[in-house]
Amino acid sequence: MDTTPRIKQYSSREAYLNKSPLQNANGVKSQLSQALDSKIKDGKAHKVELSKESIDKKKSKLKDVVKEDVKEVKKASSHLAKDALSAAANVATKMLPKFPMIPSIPDVEVGIKNKVIEKITPEKKGSVNEPGIFFISGLSLISSSGEDGLKAMAESTEGAQHFSWDNEEMVIEEILKRPESQPIILVGHSLGGDSAVRIANRLNTLEFGFRDVSLLGTLDSVGFENDIIPSNVKKNINFISDEDYFFNDGPNIARDARKSEVLNFLRSETHREIDNQHDVQASIVENINEVLSESKVRDKFEQLRELYSLLK
Repeated sequence: MDTTPRIKQYSSREAYLNKSPLQNANGVKSQLSQALDSKIKDGKAHKVELSKESIDKKKSKLKDVVKEDVKEVKKASSHLAKDALSAAANVATKMLPKFPMIPSIPDVEVGIKNKVIEKITPEKKGSVNEPGIFFISGLSLISSSGEDGLKAMAESTEGAQHFSWDNEEMVIEEILKRPESQPIILVGHSLGGDSAVRIANRLNTLEFGFRDVSLLGTLDSVGFENDIIPSNVKKNINFISDEDYFFNDGPNIARDARKSEVLNFLRSETHREIDNQHDVQASIVENINEVLSESKVRDKFEQLRELYSLLK
């Protein structure tokens, strides 16, 4: 009977995959193991050492990244704090009795709106005769390794523009350049979803001519007053993560269900993953294409009607 031991030992997983055991069946060290032992004995084992200059550079780069991320977090925290105070003030105002002699609190955003309108000169209004497609990303940290699904969708969608959550004024400016006949599409993730709803609400005012939003896409919006979708939004598709209870602030609801269609989709992905899911992206792209197709049909119909009126 063969009593030779059959147990093989490996120094690492790679050694196992390469079939290089420390010992062979006869208990003799493998050639690879012997070669390593020889190098160690000769003091030739490879050792990587970083210079002080290299270490200092890495530390400096890390400090810069941390500083930028801290700035972004502070800015987002400040925005959410103001949002929370605004929500609380609205609740308190509704609960308190109304006294006609007490002047109403002025709208703090009126000045901002007026500034935006001033920026758009008559020459600029309606100067971009094409659909407005805007993807709005949430908080972006340099130290985060996750991909930005909104940016990727913007880059793959013809005519689309990409903005950060704190670029509301820039988005408004771009919208006002377009004639009212052109569709407006807003898609936002996280704080960007909150910004998209805020922009839709701002467009639904006398200052902005009660401008329609053909499609509003919201992905796990972060904020305190983004659950009620204004009546100028024709359709809202809302994706909610059921993994992040802090971020998840509930399903959306239409202020006027006769004017707005609101669809809520519960997702199993986390807050950071939801914008990178292929089926979520496919749904958003499909809805955008539907809006653009309907817009083209309307344009053709208007052209034919104008032609018919000329021939009469």
